[in-house]
Amino acid sequence: MSVKGVPNFLLMGDRLALYRLRAVLTPLLLIFIRGANTLSKFLLALYVTRYLGLADLGVYGLIVGATTVLPAFAGLGTSDWMIRKVAGAPSAQSGPLMTTRLGMVLLFHLLLQPIAFAANGFMGELLPWRTLILVGAIALLDHMATDAGDMLIWRGRVLFSNILFFLRAGAWPLIVIAAGILFPETRSLDWLLTGWLAGLVAMWLVLAAFVGRENRWRHLRLARREMTRGITESLPFYIKDVSVAANLYLDRFLVSAFLGIEATGIYTFFWSVANVVHNLALHAIFYPKVTTLVEVARTAPQRFAAVLHRIEITTGGVALLVAGVLVAAIPLLLPYLDRPLLNGHMPVLWLVIAATILRLAVDSYNYVLLALHYDKAIALLSLAGPPLSALFYLLLIPLLGLNGAALAYLLSAAALVLPRFVLSRKPPSERVLAPS
Repeated sequence: MSVKGVPNFLLMGDRLALYRLRAVLTPLLLIFIRGANTLSKFLLALYVTRYLGLADLGVYGLIVGATTVLPAFAGLGTSDWMIRKVAGAPSAQSGPLMTTRLGMVLLFHLLLQPIAFAANGFMGELLPWRTLILVGAIALLDHMATDAGDMLIWRGRVLFSNILFFLRAGAWPLIVIAAGILFPETRSLDWLLTGWLAGLVAMWLVLAAFVGRENRWRHLRLARREMTRGITESLPFYIKDVSVAANLYLDRFLVSAFLGIEATGIYTFFWSVANVVHNLALHAIFYPKVTTLVEVARTAPQRFAAVLHRIEITTGGVALLVAGVLVAAIPLLLPYLDRPLLNGHMPVLWLVIAATILRLAVDSYNYVLLALHYDKAIALLSLAGPPLSALFYLLLIPLLGLNGAALAYLLSAAALVLPRFVLSRKPPSERVLAPS
């Protein structure tokens, strides 16, 4: 018997029912949060296109690209290494590693940003100083926020991580849009960047309160020796991170160089629309299961194929559903944007959506190969990505313009996903059975 005469087996049944309810509700909440964030970013793209213009959308796309690429260069490949070290580890072990990783980010920006500011002055103020200051602050806080969010997921705080993600990426666009509609004087790139920075500050305040609770700050110390060892072991992952980041935004920089900033705005708009598929399917469905794949590959490799298959079916189903909605809805929305150039480039949307689904597969199978310890394969396949993509872009953009850029995106993604898929079907290597 237990409390107040209630049998233990009944209490256990209640706990089991609660566990099952959470197992159902948590993925739904993740999809809702990621969906709200994705919708917010989509509305921001519509707002910038309608009220700021395609040129400003192109500049904004380049800024987003730059802030997204930075974590790959500064992390030195340690993110994937840390997944193996942090998942399931006690706080006394994981806390110092996570603190050291964030310290690396801060040091990177303290060294890099003065160089960027000096270069801006030397080259005749390519960006206005106010804009550059905003971009610098955003780059630092967003970079650290990205790492902190990943760390929370590795520690099992998936829902909290996604709530923080909405604060830093989904809430502020709604405020910027509302302000721009109500107060026309706020319709500028600087106001947009100010809203972005405010969202990041709000997220860090919430995270600081979380760390302050239950004395979590006690684990905030450096683990220099272990992180140094991790950096030396992470070379394959660093090659992967840098290659993937370079490959991801190579297209818009080449479109800008060959076709101009307005064409970059058109491409960025359709890319942002298609990225809805990637955001929802990868971050709400697949990525929260990465630690499960790592644990299953290590402890029960005979179950790995079945677990992976279930995750593939769910991720692929969500991706195709969202893609279908976008293909049907976007042509109905374009007339309200008052940008005739967009209507003339609809094939770009279809090609980019198809390419994004394949990019989703590439990113997902990178994590599968991580779980299977195919580290050298990850490095070699990732290293092949940028030159292969650049070849397609350089051949097809001059020939077919924006349609060529979208086709190059599709062909390069198809070429990159095939070898990853083949490797994912091989049995887990013996190395997985050994402690990492």
